[in-house]
Amino acid sequence: MKNVIDNTGEEISELGKYDLHIFNTLKRKLKGFNDYLFVIYGNNGTELPLSRHIQHDKKILIWRSNENKLNRVDELKKQYKHIFTNYYWDTPHSTSIQLGYHTETANQTIIPIQERLFNTSFTGCLNRNRSGLVSNLLDIKKEWIALGMLFKKKLTLKIINSLLKHKYNNDFYQFNDGFNNGLGADDYHFILKNSKIALCPKGWVNTETFRLYEAMKWGCVVISEELPDRSYYKDIPIIKVKDWREGLKISNELINNKTKLEEMSKKTLQYYKDNLSPQATANLIVDKLNSLERGK
Repeated sequence: MKNVIDNTGEEISELGKYDLHIFNTLKRKLKGFNDYLFVIYGNNGTELPLSRHIQHDKKILIWRSNENKLNRVDELKKQYKHIFTNYYWDTPHSTSIQLGYHTETANQTIIPIQERLFNTSFTGCLNRNRSGLVSNLLDIKKEWIALGMLFKKKLTLKIINSLLKHKYNNDFYQFNDGFNNGLGADDYHFILKNSKIALCPKGWVNTETFRLYEAMKWGCVVISEELPDRSYYKDIPIIKVKDWREGLKISNELINNKTKLEEMSKKTLQYYKDNLSPQATANLIVDKLNSLERGK
């Protein structure tokens, strides 16, 4: 698509799968799609986008970033018709959009929840905000976990994962030493799509995580800490907890309630489709741009 460019002004010849889904929907639904210039930007805000210098009446910035993003939208409000961005709130000049998923797998089959291999799962980085989860899983003080991660990270992770595997035969837990540093994409999605309940603890900064989207895409029942106030999280059918002692207690009780699990799984799948999928993101963008054209 010639009107979808990167920060240097070059046409993006091959969009990632998530963005490809979004732009295919935009192309179908957005009136005057070809009149817009869409810029996809991935910097965390240490530098402002070069595309701010491009002159175009309908220049739209889609600002992708990770959770450490510096919020510098106000510095760009005059350089773009509108900004769509993650990890940010709605302003007159910007609209918060869904984080989306990080990876995909070829097999998109949804497994009925009662046929799944694992009761509960979590795979991901062991950061400071997730030590409470490990502490409650293994009944180990958070201080000991922090010391181990500080002085003997690899050994600590090896011990933690071995203990979890031994203690939780019907679940799958694996903690890694960094983002995207554990299972490959196919293995990761195999675990998620075979999980009845997915735990989604906070990342380094934010409770919004790719795992939330990926778990809901597979129809897992999600237990998470409180999410930010975003329009697309309104009435989200997940279980929100204050801490992981509460979260694990709820998980242990819920796993025996087959009727509730099936009901929540169906609601999760429908909510993802309507509010968090690439198509839902495209619809949000279409609605916003149409409202701007109407002068609202």
